[in-house]
Amino acid sequence: MGITYVARQPIFDASMSTIGYELFSRASADSTGADYADASVATSNVLVSTFSDIAIEPLLDDKPAYVNVTRDLLLRDIPHLVSPERIVIEVPQREATDPDVHYALEEMYRQGYHIALDDWNPSDPPSVLMDLASTVKINMESISSGDAASIAAQIHDTGAVALAAKVETHDQLEACKAAGFDQFQGYFLAKPKIVGHHALTQSSVELLRLLQALQAPDTSVEDLADIIRRDIGLSVRILRVANSAFLALPRRVESITEAVMMLGTRRIARWAVLFSVAAASSKPPALAATGLARARMCELLAQHQRHEPPQAFFTVGLFSVLDALMDLPMHQVLKALPLSSDLNEALLHRKGPLGDTLSVACAYEVGDWAHIDRVEIDHRIVRNAFIDACAWADAATSQRCA
Repeated sequence: MGITYVARQPIFDASMSTIGYELFSRASADSTGADYADASVATSNVLVSTFSDIAIEPLLDDKPAYVNVTRDLLLRDIPHLVSPERIVIEVPQREATDPDVHYALEEMYRQGYHIALDDWNPSDPPSVLMDLASTVKINMESISSGDAASIAAQIHDTGAVALAAKVETHDQLEACKAAGFDQFQGYFLAKPKIVGHHALTQSSVELLRLLQALQAPDTSVEDLADIIRRDIGLSVRILRVANSAFLALPRRVESITEAVMMLGTRRIARWAVLFSVAAASSKPPALAATGLARARMCELLAQHQRHEPPQAFFTVGLFSVLDALMDLPMHQVLKALPLSSDLNEALLHRKGPLGDTLSVACAYEVGDWAHIDRVEIDHRIVRNAFIDACAWADAATSQRCA
């Protein structure tokens, strides 16, 4: 478990209304730069943090995210993970001559994605990306004030919006408005605000296992779900992605199997690539083993008592250790993890069939036989489920470490 950080800087129109937020990766709460030597890692951290770790509604306030996307991630189709109305893809001018980048952006343009050409230098040869860009960003520190009006006019001639970046003073803002720029960004208007969020790490080995399985033609949905649910970090992120607002699925997704079915293998593969780029190399917390055993025990008890669906009981057991893993009260954890009222009640108050089963599993772990007697379930059934669950969890963790 760690804290992920994303810096958010607003972009304004001429009336000073916020029209979007540029997102930057940050390594700590007081960072002033990306702190990543690899731009793909920085972008991956932004996308993973925003769309699978942090609840995007308060972060973006229903505005699009402006994200710098590298050549590597473009060619892997990573921006397709986010729907067109939720993202503006920023591409630096220096990538303009790369034919593969141009082809990838043409495909995205045809699908309705908005593209911003970043760090455009009007003295350079005309960029082929100008035909695709809906926004062109100009670093105001790199041009003279006397050239601003002609540069804004050049941008307007292409049909694009002129965005003045690095606006550092009131006089500079007024000069940019007078020159005809449409949008504005800079420290004078608003410094980047850093947002931190407790995030679970996931096993690098499980990610590799997932990526390998995705390449196999005979891998089933249940095979993929089985790999994902053996790791709490992966499970949380996949469920959060499936239930996030930008995907707009018709109903809540509560099990890993259902999430894999709803997202589809292609989208799962893209997220797996993104997670692998952004993943830290640290080993998952030892507490995860308890979550795995508890999850399996809840599932076995549900099968014995004929509760449906057993996957939901696995989920409630797995997520019952999230508060300990994230060093947060459970009610705060659940605010960022959209689940049904049944799962919330089970995790918070041990209510309903899910909560009853979870309470039995927890009671057996600490030898609270009186509680098990109150729910009228045979001790032998609970004991056998506990033994089988521990063996299953031991096998799962030993495979991860092998």
